[in-house]
Amino acid sequence: MATASDAWLSDNPAEKQAAAEACQHCPAIRECYEFGRATRTEFGVYGGHDFSNGPKRTYSPE
Repeated sequence: MATASDAWLSDNPAEKQAAAEACQHCPAIRECYEFGRATRTEFGVYGGHDFSNGPKRTYSPE
C-alpha cells in the first residue's frame, strides 16, 4: 500500500481515487489540474483528475 504522499502516483485505482478526493480541499486544485494538462502528463492525479494512461477519470463532487 502506498503512503499518503504516494497516492497521487499510485497504480492502485482506490488510492488514486482517494488522492483525487483529497484534491477537492486544496486551494491549488485548479492550478494543479492546469499543470497536469499543460505538461501533457500521462501518469498521476493532478487537481482531482487522473491523468494516467487509459480512460480519463475525474473525481469531483460537481
